[in-house]
Amino acid sequence: MDYHTISKLIMDDVNMRILSATAFESLSARDLAYMFDIPLVSCYRKINELEEAGLLKCVEKPLKANGKRVRKYKSQLIKVVLTFERGKLRIALDVSWRRTQHFEASWTKGLESDGMDLPIGGAIPVDKLPTKN
Repeated sequence: MDYHTISKLIMDDVNMRILSATAFESLSARDLAYMFDIPLVSCYRKINELEEAGLLKCVEKPLKANGKRVRKYKSQLIKVVLTFERGKLRIALDVSWRRTQHFEASWTKGLESDGMDLPIGGAIPVDKLPTKN
């Protein structure tokens, strides 16, 4: 995951609603689409993006009365911390399957990138930055 992908995913209102709704109970795409009044196709697209990023996971596939299985999803996101300090936007993600992952980018980089509210720059994971001796 890079900074650009993560920032787009967590700044998206629908994505955050999906992650919040599935934090304590697993829900199907149909449940989520109905809950947030969005088209089912759009909901599946959001779910796929969140799954690819490791922020959402299919945790069960119960059998319906018609013999088909329905996928139920659960958020893997435990905590998100956004900070702005010394001209850098930092994102710390705590997900259930790995230790906290940190991302940061210069606030001024990428202002013209794609018209998002938050300017997105090159991703620099904090653990890759040079350390002070």
